[in-house]
Amino acid sequence: MDESIKKKSIENVRDYISKNNDFTIFYHFDTDGIVRAALMTEVLKKFKKGVYYYRATNYEDYEKMNIEEYSYNINSM
Repeated sequence: MDESIKKKSIENVRDYISKNNDFTIFYHFDTDGIVRAALMTEVLKKFKKGVYYYRATNYEDYEKMNIEEYSYNINSM
């Protein structure tokens, strides 16, 4: 990957984390999905951020979910 793309990606993530208090982690219920969700949770908690979860139980759930709509509903609670 191009170094400028890496730097921009890191900058975007830092900016997003600094501007938002709550995050929803969408993950699939398989080994790598669970590990990724656990790692993201640990990182976000170090930044003192609220964490919500959405676990897709199968590939159909994962493909059908509307992430933007779900995120909006979580944030309006």
